[in-house]
Amino acid sequence: MISIRRGFCPSVLADAPVDGIHYNKKAVVEALHLMQNGKCCYCEAFIPDEGHGKAVEHFHPKSVYKHQKNDWINLLLACDHCNGSKSDLFPVRLSDIEGGVTVIYKPLTTDGSPLMIDPSEHGIDPEDHITFVVDLRKENAMHGLPVAKNGSQKGQATIETVRLDASYLLRVRQQLLYTLSGMMIVLHEAKAVSDTDKIQTYKALFESRMAHKSPYAGFVRAFSRHYGLDKQFQLRVPRGID
Repeated sequence: MISIRRGFCPSVLADAPVDGIHYNKKAVVEALHLMQNGKCCYCEAFIPDEGHGKAVEHFHPKSVYKHQKNDWINLLLACDHCNGSKSDLFPVRLSDIEGGVTVIYKPLTTDGSPLMIDPSEHGIDPEDHITFVVDLRKENAMHGLPVAKNGSQKGQATIETVRLDASYLLRVRQQLLYTLSGMMIVLHEAKAVSDTDKIQTYKALFESRMAHKSPYAGFVRAFSRHYGLDKQFQLRVPRGID
């Protein structure tokens, strides 16, 4: 999960009535698809530009926050899994008092601040809140599992609400993890024999997989940071938006 730079509001939403369904207009869906580089706002899987397999996601659920149904800053594009998992759930921070109730998952109108991450919110970098288990040396670890970074409440609430730890997503990340490990081995072997051409080739491969437009870029960035590839090979590991 990485940051999303929100584009300009489509004209079809400019004067949209509160009770309309303008959020589902073709121009809006296309604008969101372009804004997110064709990826789900949460899990970063590629989503089709036409047909099924995606849904306009209301960060503040439209069933509760009816006045934000056609609000551009409340709209994202999600895959069927993430959109269906979140549904009307909207974790809200109730209190910072130690021992008190801090999170609620009920579809109630409240003035509490959102606890899950809006990847398009200015100043919020999802990578500060969510990372992944990527260390293959830990035999009993659940490789590919998303975890809250430094105990982040926002990270944990987002993982639970959108089900970023779903088994099929774990399988995708695990397969990618082994691919990345193989690429890293080649990098180290090339460095050992001073094969600069191969080093540059595989550096470019890593950097392309970490680019904002690539699927699961946040996971690849977490892998690269964990193994210190930026320091060992001067690899550019993006932070937030490219």
